[in-house]
Amino acid sequence: MQDPTDDVGCAAAWASHVASLLDVRGLSLDRSRIYSTGMSNGGFMSLRLGCQSAPLFAAVATVTGVLGNESPTTDDFPCDIGSTGGLPVPMLHIHGTADSTVPYSAAARGIEVYRALNNCSETGPPTQTYANGAATCASYCPAPLANVTLCSVEGGGHEWFGSPLCGIVSGNAAGCQDLQSTRQVWEFFKRHTRELAPASAL
Repeated sequence: MQDPTDDVGCAAAWASHVASLLDVRGLSLDRSRIYSTGMSNGGFMSLRLGCQSAPLFAAVATVTGVLGNESPTTDDFPCDIGSTGGLPVPMLHIHGTADSTVPYSAAARGIEVYRALNNCSETGPPTQTYANGAATCASYCPAPLANVTLCSVEGGGHEWFGSPLCGIVSGNAAGCQDLQSTRQVWEFFKRHTRELAPASAL
């Protein structure tokens, strides 16, 4: 039996609901600045929304979550030019290299998929945009619409880096305070807006 759950549709419905709530209060939702981020499963979901709701989201970010659409026995949703309608989707990925829950090696595929979506084909090494202790960020294609950035925490685990709780549950505090995930995500989002179609579907 096919799972009737429609998480992608739910996200669009929530955005529309928030817009309605603001409207009755005389406020408005800036539809050019809708973003999605999350950790672990929430990161998986954010990357999926970038693939399947590109007109809605100006950018997406994941902490310890990967694309995860490789297996037809699990969730083989499309993530290509067809699924995005040709729209670029800027993406930030934060991951610890010693993550034992979602392996760091799985992040590479998502980076390459999103680079292809954004026509980010530049050769050569990425530009380092952040370095502090065990944490570094590498940016591919700096133009706002094409940008894909990977932040790596050497020895870091499955964590929301920068949180006061980082490392407490897992017992791995490596690099925990060398990068502030919340700050990195927000700084990334601030740089990106979505050019809206004349008649938004939101």
